Amino acid sequence: MKKLFLIIISILLIFSLCACGANTSKNPNISEDDSGDQAELPNEEIVDEEPSDVIDSASSSNYTKDSTKGFKAYSDAYLAFSDYVTELKSKNDETLYYPTNLVITPEAHLLEYMTPLLYWQETLDDNELAAKDTVISLLTRGKNRKSVDVQKESANSYITTIETTKGEEIFVQVDYQPDIDALRLVAESNGELAMIFEYVKLADGYAAQYYYNTIIGGTYNAPTRAMCIYRAIISGNEGSCARFDDAEEPASLLDGVPDEQTFIEGATHWFTLKNDEFTGKLGDTSF
Repeated sequence: MKKLFLIIISILLIFSLCACGANTSKNPNISEDDSGDQAELPNEEIVDEEPSDVIDSASSSNYTKDSTKGFKAYSDAYLAFSDYVTELKSKNDETLYYPTNLVITPEAHLLEYMTPLLYWQETLDDNELAAKDTVISLLTRGKNRKSVDVQKESANSYITTIETTKGEEIFVQVDYQPDIDALRLVAESNGELAMIFEYVKLADGYAAQYYYNTIIGGTYNAPTRAMCIYRAIISGNEGSCARFDDAEEPASLLDGVPDEQTFIEGATHWFTLKNDEFTGKLGDTSF
C-alpha cells in the first residue's frame, strides 16, 4: 500500500509538470485511469483539508508499516486461503460443489466501509497526512462522495467521515494494537451501526470476523436481510469459515479468541478444511 501511495504521488507530480510545461491541450486521463479501477473498487481515501502540522508530534506513530504485520498481511493470508478453497473445489467439482460464498465474506459489498483500510491501512502516518489533499483530489474525482474528512486520533487510531451525494453520512473508526497485531474497525451510517470488522494475529495464522447487514434469503425482488456474523480462523491452506444469520453483535476478538471448534460452533453455515478435506454444512448440504 505504501508503494501504491508513492506511485500515486509520482503520477500526480509528473502530470502537473507536464501540464505546466506548455499549453499542451489534453493529457491522457492519467488521473482518471489511476483513480478508476483501483480507486473505484476500494472507494478512495477519505480526508479533509486540515494541515498536517495540526497533529502534535507527541501523537506521531512509531509503528512502521511492513509486509509481515498489519491489515495487508492479514488480507493477503485470507485471500490466499479463499483462493485455495476455490482451486480445490474446481479440482473436485463432482464431490465438492458447495456454495462456499455463503461463508467467505463478499468484501465487494463493504468497500465504502473498508475504504480507510484498503488505502491507509491500519495507521495513518504524518507523511500520508501531509499529502492527503493532493491524493484525495485524485481519488475522489468522479465518485459519489460530497465531502471527506480524516482525523488522526492517536498513534494507532484514526477516524474517517464521508458524506455521499445521496445524503448518507458514513463514520469509520480504525483502532490498531501493534503489540498483538490486532485491529478493530467500526462503521456507522447515518448514526446507526453498519459494520464491525476485526482481525487478530494468532501464533500460526489469523482469526477474523465481520458483522453487518446482508441478504440471507427471500427472492430477488423481495430479499430477506439480517445482521450476520462472518468468521474465519485460518492457518495457511487450512482453517474454518462460518456465518451466523440474524445474530446479535459478537464479543470482540480483541478480548480473546476461542479455539477453532468453539469459534464456529452454532453457525448457520460453515465449513472446515483440513488435509484438503472439507467438512461442514452449507445451505441444505452437509458433508
